[in-house]
Amino acid sequence: MKLLLISLSMATFLAILLGTTNAEAKNYENDLYTFQFPNGCKVEEKENRFTTIDASIECKEDTGFQFESGEEFSSSLAGNSDDELVDTLLTVKENQWDNVVEVERGVDKYIINNKTAPFIITTYDQKFTNVFGLSSTKPWVSMTMIIRVGDQLVLAQYMNNEDDFDKQLPMAEKLFQSVKGLGNGAGAGADDSFTSRGNDLPKTSALCDTVTTQSGKDLCEGLLN
Repeated sequence: MKLLLISLSMATFLAILLGTTNAEAKNYENDLYTFQFPNGCKVEEKENRFTTIDASIECKEDTGFQFESGEEFSSSLAGNSDDELVDTLLTVKENQWDNVVEVERGVDKYIINNKTAPFIITTYDQKFTNVFGLSSTKPWVSMTMIIRVGDQLVLAQYMNNEDDFDKQLPMAEKLFQSVKGLGNGAGAGADDSFTSRGNDLPKTSALCDTVTTQSGKDLCEGLLN
């Protein structure tokens, strides 16, 4: 009888524990992929079908995330090695922010969906404007990662102030690791014959001429320069 009671107690404890764990996370899903984010965070989903930003997430204090995907984005980087992808990420950051300084990079530290997820961490100056229109800058940190979902690429980004970046990094790593492909959007429209700039520069240039988003333009600038 005691053994049965102990078993029941453990089962109850596990049920409560699992229920608590599930309650602490929310699920985001689009046609290509899904991921889990903390319950206390606020998500702003894709504004319209023309933007490449799928979701922006604001968590406690200054912790923020952004996810971006699209056929233009994936096609423009198809065939690049992980090292080339990281170099391109750095170029995009340098075009996007001021005073960008590389802190860390890696190509095989993270494995997501059984594939390498190259990343780069940089510091930069984050601009802020107060109610009087006066601007100021603060030191900020960004971790940008490319996650492979089928034949498509997802650009995931974690941003925070310098003091809190490492504190919330485990949460960011867990969030990135939760990205899973849904299968109904992966690979759709991808051009497998489109390789890196070194193999087919004219085709890369022609494709970049059709890019309309700023993120796509920044990526093309990194590929062609």
